[in-house]
Amino acid sequence: MASEVHLTSPTSHGNVLATSETPLNPSTSDLRKFDGDISKWPSFWDAFESSLHSNTKLPPIDKFNYLNSLLVKSANEAISGLSLTAANYHEAVAIFKIDLGR
Repeated sequence: MASEVHLTSPTSHGNVLATSETPLNPSTSDLRKFDGDISKWPSFWDAFESSLHSNTKLPPIDKFNYLNSLLVKSANEAISGLSLTAANYHEAVAIFKIDLGR
């Protein structure tokens, strides 16, 4: 049986129901954007991996959406040819890890 958590937002007019089977969406507001600068990759990836990539309850398609929202400039261009699919999330991660050596 799933446990239930009731949350009230200051802007909502009621409670939001989440169960242990439906995780709350993580926030990317604390994560910095990545522009493709190789010297910034380790800190970007460590933060992204900790917050999103390692979250086993978050589907790959959602992880890809979050990743896309954090990429700018040449980093965005590096995966611009990939369509937004679960399989391509893993491809995008591989591109960065291979190109940036991590």
